[in-house]
Amino acid sequence: MAASSDRFRAVFSFGPADDVAGYDPKFLPFDTSDRRELELRSPIRWLHSIRVPVFVFEGAEWGNVDSLRAMERASINPKIRFHPVKGADHVTVLAPTTRLIAGKILRDDGQTTNIAFTEEELNRPFAK
Repeated sequence: MAASSDRFRAVFSFGPADDVAGYDPKFLPFDTSDRRELELRSPIRWLHSIRVPVFVFEGAEWGNVDSLRAMERASINPKIRFHPVKGADHVTVLAPTTRLIAGKILRDDGQTTNIAFTEEELNRPFAK
């Protein structure tokens, strides 16, 4: 959505996959032998097209953090922010981060979005 429209104030993404070619074809509802189909569905190829602020989250302990880091390295788009969350994994990152996002959305009332995240506030729920 963030690449096809500027209709949204911001987009929040969890557990990114940079390239769907790494998925088992039985989980993909398209012809995986068609290279163009794979390219069209691989976010790393379209980061330059994103038109609204995008925040990408993943637990740093287990999950798709390698995909998050690959996209972060590949991106030159200032609208995208990548957040590996220390102490969290692919599943445990969801609830605390969603609560944090919801609070920020409720306070986001300017002409354009003013949402931002610090490493400290994202990591706090997982600190030991």
